[in-house]
Amino acid sequence: MSILLLILGLWILWKLGIFTLKVLGIIFVLLLIGALVHVLLWPVVILALLVAGYGAFN
Repeated sequence: MSILLLILGLWILWKLGIFTLKVLGIIFVLLLIGALVHVLLWPVVILALLVAGYGAFN
C-alpha cells in the first residue's frame, strides 16, 4: 500500500514540475549510498560485538 502512495506522490510532484530526472538521480544516489552503508555496516557491527564479547569473557 505504501508503495502505491509513494508512486502517487512522485507522480504528483512530476506533474507539478518539482520532481525531475535530476531529483530522481539524487534520490537514487542517496538510496545507493544508504544500501551500501547498510550492507557494509551490519557485518562490522556484528564483528565488533563478537570481538567485544570475546574480550569481555577472556
